[in-house]
Amino acid sequence: MADKIHVEWKWASSSEEENLRTDIVTQVELTKLLDNIRSESQERKEAISVVTYKNDNSLSHSIIVGLEKGAILTAQRLDGEPPNYISINETSDSNNMVLFTFMGETSELPDKFVIPLEDAIEANLDGLDKDEPSPLIHWLSDNPYS
Repeated sequence: MADKIHVEWKWASSSEEENLRTDIVTQVELTKLLDNIRSESQERKEAISVVTYKNDNSLSHSIIVGLEKGAILTAQRLDGEPPNYISINETSDSNNMVLFTFMGETSELPDKFVIPLEDAIEANLDGLDKDEPSPLIHWLSDNPYS
């Protein structure tokens, strides 16, 4: 049986205890779930960060869906230690901010990190499989040795 993919998200309007969480097995299921969450985020007019990880992996990924022009993907170690990675659109020099919800709290990032949604989903799936930041997109890292 394939490793379960754990998926967590929390809307800003959710109660303090209400984290939404599910475990899924296939990439098709994850893609469908992300599409459903993206659709709901557009209805709510609230972009949201969806955390994905597998038990045996050292990295988790967070994909911000519901943005007007794409998505943002991050990768970080489950133990909280650096390095951390964030998708970057190398053709953008914009620093306009995009708002999103991360585990019930409002946050913001520059829109230069927004990449096409399809690329973010594909890199998220690839990264979950390989337990490393996917080479399918460009990343910015806080690793001083990279």
